[in-house]
Amino acid sequence: MSALFEVPPTRDQPWARSLRARLRSGLAVSLLVCLGTTVAGGWYGARQGAVDEATSVVLISPLAGNPFSPDGAGSDLVNLETEAQLVRSDTVADDVITDLGLDLTPAELLDGITVEVPPNTQILRITAASESADDALARSQAVAESYLEFRQSRARAASSILADQVAEQVAEGQADLTKKTRQLGGQDPASANAVLLRQQVIDGTTQLGELRAQLAALQATRADPGEVVTPAALPKPGPLGTRELMAGLGLLLGIAGCLAYAAVRARRDPRVRAVTDLVDVGVPVLGEVVADGDGDDLATAGLRAAILAALPQRPLTLAVVGADEEVRVAEGLGRSIARARHEVLLVDLVGRHGDREGLSDLVLDRAAVDDVTLPVTAHLSKVAPGRSPERLADLLGSPDMSVTMEDLGKRCDVVLLDAGSSSEAVSHAVVRHTHGVLLEVLAGQTTLDDISAARSVVWGAGGQVIGLVLVHGSGKRSHD
Repeated sequence: MSALFEVPPTRDQPWARSLRARLRSGLAVSLLVCLGTTVAGGWYGARQGAVDEATSVVLISPLAGNPFSPDGAGSDLVNLETEAQLVRSDTVADDVITDLGLDLTPAELLDGITVEVPPNTQILRITAASESADDALARSQAVAESYLEFRQSRARAASSILADQVAEQVAEGQADLTKKTRQLGGQDPASANAVLLRQQVIDGTTQLGELRAQLAALQATRADPGEVVTPAALPKPGPLGTRELMAGLGLLLGIAGCLAYAAVRARRDPRVRAVTDLVDVGVPVLGEVVADGDGDDLATAGLRAAILAALPQRPLTLAVVGADEEVRVAEGLGRSIARARHEVLLVDLVGRHGDREGLSDLVLDRAAVDDVTLPVTAHLSKVAPGRSPERLADLLGSPDMSVTMEDLGKRCDVVLLDAGSSSEAVSHAVVRHTHGVLLEVLAGQTTLDDISAARSVVWGAGGQVIGLVLVHGSGKRSHD
């Protein structure tokens, strides 16, 4: 059975995996945001729930002398918008304040009054809002009734003015008819003047009759402004109150906001954060560990087992290369392999110990292997870069390096090379002397492009990447 951490196949897009990692890493913040939006929604709902609304429905009747009159066409329905404005007039507000004895100004009263005109109807919906349900009911009903009284008084005033105008025309017509009748009585019936007066009397009588009929119709007209077809009533309560609904809406907005923010960050952030982000790299993930550990943990033990299973040859030469910066797991990995009773020689290629004999001295034949090895623990020894670290990159590419590596291999089971970043010259020079390269990926910093570039460098230098190790610098591991 293989010990490798094989990532199962998935069809997720990289940004989707990054989104999940973002949500996990920001779970606490997301929960706080959702809690905040829920509380804010509940608070707003409670504030809204403290205000009661009552609505009354008024059916408008056509009135003579009104813009919305019996003689109007269907297109005149738009005039109901004018009627809606009249509902919110200061005149109506003054009547309501007087009737209810309110200690308010017309503007303050009208701030809580809204009027809705349903399309293609002769109906006005008058809604009053107040902190008291009784006040809302009284105000909605009073506004509806005061508006109808105001509308009726306007119609009566218009009809009265028109009736007075017609009555004046009747009086003038009657006086003129009386005058012409007298003149006709003093004329010769056969004279031309008598014929003309007789015709004028007939026309005046006809016109006077029409005016009297019009006056009678005006005096008989009823000023019916309409009626309140639905008295003021409060809306029926639903299964959930306003506070609960607003709290739920706040929670949904919080979740949507966190998802949207995480999605945007995930699409823009190419950094590797979890093992699942490495599924498309094409190289197995051998382990997931914490940076700068001492190797005495199960995660490093799993990494050790995966490496030894992938590279069974002994002695084994393995280089650890950072995909974008210095290596952080080499010493912990060496300690873990040593705990398994393998003799390990950890060779530091990037240290700055210029005063200590090391690898460069071995290659230059200035020292023996026993002179440069420094015991660290049981089964683990360490070799420094040597007293000529600036020449190490050139020395690693020399023919003598192969001989040196053979000598080191005779003294141990595993030669572990801390080769530093893939961008450093020593890592380019040393990988061809190894059986494999472990590529280190730093969570939250290394990108997929960094990994691709590092693989290309290793391959171009004659090395072979056998796997990846995901390193968390914060001491936390992902759980995909």
